[in-house]
Amino acid sequence: MKIDLNNIPTEIWDCNDPRLPITSDLKRTPPDRQFLDSLIDPGQLQPILMCHNDTDGWFIAFGRRRLLGIRMLLEEGTHDGRILVSYIEATKNNANLFSLVENAQRAANGIADYMAVKEILHSDRTATYESIAKSICKSKAYVQKIDRQYCRIPSWALEATLAGDMAETTAVLIGSFSKTEQEQCYNMFKKDGHLSHERAQQIRRFIQQEIVASFAPGLGFTEPQKQEFYPRSAIEEIASLLEAKKYPELRKLISKLLSQ
Repeated sequence: MKIDLNNIPTEIWDCNDPRLPITSDLKRTPPDRQFLDSLIDPGQLQPILMCHNDTDGWFIAFGRRRLLGIRMLLEEGTHDGRILVSYIEATKNNANLFSLVENAQRAANGIADYMAVKEILHSDRTATYESIAKSICKSKAYVQKIDRQYCRIPSWALEATLAGDMAETTAVLIGSFSKTEQEQCYNMFKKDGHLSHERAQQIRRFIQQEIVASFAPGLGFTEPQKQEFYPRSAIEEIASLLEAKKYPELRKLISKLLSQ
């Protein structure tokens, strides 16, 4: 499909127009002061893109941060709340492709790209990495890379990153965690409203320590000495020995770790 966003209607809407998404549905990193000031002077330079069809009604393709910014400025009394909007009849898959194209034409947003690709693959069973890449004039390797890079990140961490409550590097780290480690990270994030890279690493090390300690009684160590944390390499070695059923070597390794 050839995407052509030229010659589509563009109008000025009120930023609280009912056709626009409500603020709570806009999962996006909140605008910083510099971005807000740019919406005042020189002003909004590019319109946002709204899509419509009879099944889904109105939905946004791109421009969420611009919409959020103008609403914030309206609340503080430094903007009249008018926003430049282009609109087009399109499917939600079209909207995801438009979002990918817009990202490609400015500073890339890897997680936003991934979520768009994920939605396309989920809703269109005929879509492939190759067809998506062709539609957005990117390589198949690029589409594969972002899908594989972010596919293990839980949805709550992806949304937290888009909302500005978590760094992308932290989300990627959590994506490498086990399900148990991810659940503990989620509990901490839900409690505090944020989660740092360092805190996520601490949660992982604590769980790894508990895993090592739980192995000890079953292997004949009734009074293990506890070390505060164990390195990831040691846990990986334990997992490798367990998988290979090399129990004598496993006993020796745990004995060594617990004696430290």
